[in-house]
Amino acid sequence: MLIWKSESPTSPSLSGSLDNPMNTAVNPASRGLWVWVESARPKTLAASIAPVVIGSALAWQSGPPEGWIVAAVVTLVGAMSVQITCNYANDAFDAMRGADTAVRLGPRRAVASGDVTVRAMCSASAVTALISVASVSFLAARAGWPMVVLGALSVCLAFAYTAGPLPLAYLGLGELFVMLFFGPIAVAGTVFALTQHWDASAIWIGLMPGLLATAILSINNLRDIDEDTKSHKRTLAVRLGRGFARWEYVGSVVAAAAVVVGASVSHSRPVSLAALLPIACLWPTCLRVLGGSQGAELNHALEATGKALLAGGMLFAIGWCLT
Repeated sequence: MLIWKSESPTSPSLSGSLDNPMNTAVNPASRGLWVWVESARPKTLAASIAPVVIGSALAWQSGPPEGWIVAAVVTLVGAMSVQITCNYANDAFDAMRGADTAVRLGPRRAVASGDVTVRAMCSASAVTALISVASVSFLAARAGWPMVVLGALSVCLAFAYTAGPLPLAYLGLGELFVMLFFGPIAVAGTVFALTQHWDASAIWIGLMPGLLATAILSINNLRDIDEDTKSHKRTLAVRLGRGFARWEYVGSVVAAAAVVVGASVSHSRPVSLAALLPIACLWPTCLRVLGGSQGAELNHALEATGKALLAGGMLFAIGWCLT
C-alpha cells in the first residue's frame, strides 16, 4: 500500500514510519489474538450484518432462489470482510495522521496504542480484502458482472475511507459513504446476488440500516470532535459543530423508524413493525445525546445503537418472512 505525504491543512503530514508511526514501544504479541478481534470493532459489525439479513429476507420472500442459503452466507462474509478491511485500514491511517492517539476517548486502537505496527495492520487489511475478493468472485459466478463492480467499488472505498490523498472521512463524506454502502447498496446488492434481479423496494428499505449505521458514525464523530479538529479530520461534526452532530444522530434514528413503518405498511408486512422495538429503546439514548453527553460517555450510545441496528434488522427480516 502506498504511503504519501501532504502539507495541505486538510491532509496533514503522515508521521513516523510504517513500523512505528506513533514512536511508541510496539509489542505486537502483547495482547495476542484479541488485538485483531478488537481492531475489527465487533460492536459496529451490525452495520454490515443487518443489510445482508434484510436483503436475504426480501429475496426469500419473493420465492427462495436455488442455492440462496450458500449465496447469502457468502454475501455476509463478503460484507463483513469489507467492513473489517475498512476498520483495519482506519486503525492504521488514522494513527499515522495523528487522528488516533494512545489517550483517545473511544475504544483502544491497536496502532495508536503501540500493540501493532502500521505494516502489520496494513497486511491484515490486505488479507481481509482478499477474503472480500474471494466472496465477490463466487457471487460474480452466480450473478454476473454487477457483483464485480459492486465488490470492487466496496473494497476500494474501504481503503479510501481514511487512506489516499483525499480520504473520505477527512472530507466530511463519511456519512454519505456509510449511508449508501451499509444501506441501499448493501440491501439491493444482496437481493441481486441471490435472485439476479434488481428490486426497487430494496433500495428504499435499505435506508433503514443505512440510517442507523449513519447514527453510529455520527456518535463516533461527536465523541472524537476535539481530536479530529486537531488532526484536521474535517468530519461533518467538525465542520458543522456538536449541535449538528447531536441532531444528526436523533434524526437518523427517527428516520430509520419511519422507514420501518413505511415499508411494513406499504408492503402489508405488519410483523416487520417489530423492528421498531429496539429502535424505540434508543429514545433514552437520544435524550442523553441531546442533553449534552460527550466524550467517553458516548461510547455507551455507540454500543446501544449497534445493538439496535442488529436487533432491528433481524426482527424486520423475520417479520418480513413470517407475514
